[in-house]
Amino acid sequence: NNSVIYADNVKAHFTAKDKSLKKSIAKGNVIIENKEKGTKSKGDIGIYNASDEIIRLSGNVTIINQSSIISGSKGITNLKTGISNIIGDPKKKKRVKGIFSPIKRPK
Repeated sequence: NNSVIYADNVKAHFTAKDKSLKKSIAKGNVIIENKEKGTKSKGDIGIYNASDEIIRLSGNVTIINQSSIISGSKGITNLKTGISNIIGDPKKKKRVKGIFSPIKRPK
């Protein structure tokens, strides 16, 4: 889906049969970016499963969709649907925060 993962450390697991990506685990300054869609997700740890096309982020999570920004402790992004969920941390009394801006469409 043209998403790129950047991190201090990325460990990738490939299938034995066709050498396609099965799962990847990224740690430290994780950034998952799709310039085509104008989305970027950031966190301390990121886990991607190719079987369900879901990215799970934890630790200081920020999801940016064009000019809208939401942040929390954990985030889940479904790459098939494009739907993201973000969760706060009630134990540390950290809530989800966000700035939502309308998408500017060309005239």
